[in-house]
Amino acid sequence: MDRRRLPITVRAPAAVASRRGTRRGVRRRPASRLQRAGRMPRRVALALVLSAVLLPSRFRVQVESPPARPACAPAGRGVPPRHWLGCAADPGDRRPLAADERLVLALPLDPNTAGARELAHVPGLSRRLAEAVVRSREQDGPFRTADDLRRVRGIGPRRLEQARGALRIEAAP
Repeated sequence: MDRRRLPITVRAPAAVASRRGTRRGVRRRPASRLQRAGRMPRRVALALVLSAVLLPSRFRVQVESPPARPACAPAGRGVPPRHWLGCAADPGDRRPLAADERLVLALPLDPNTAGARELAHVPGLSRRLAEAVVRSREQDGPFRTADDLRRVRGIGPRRLEQARGALRIEAAP
């Protein structure tokens, strides 16, 4: 008999394999595996295995996986529907990612353009601190560096170090 892999795979539970006195990892014949896993008579299990091996390939069930999608580098393209992140290969004009899109993609946020809702998701910043950052930005102007965030009451060196990885100050146009 040809030693090719069978088109079906049957796995017996570990409890069944250990009850029969065999060790885990020891391979069994497919017929005995079918018989023990499903508690079916040996002749039925043997008939199933033989039919799977001896039937012509056109009668066997072929399971095909869908083709792999090409990798998508998220980038803003065109005028998408709401909450849509376009791929770099999508048609349309390039646009900057919005703050909520950057949040979904785990990209750093710009505290000069992000709203309080998005800034509240930055590590080290709570909802109240995010609102205070927005208030400070509106009153005192934009932040030039990440260290300028220390002017907000409640943000000290420890909180700033927690938030530094999730913040990036974009250069003013």
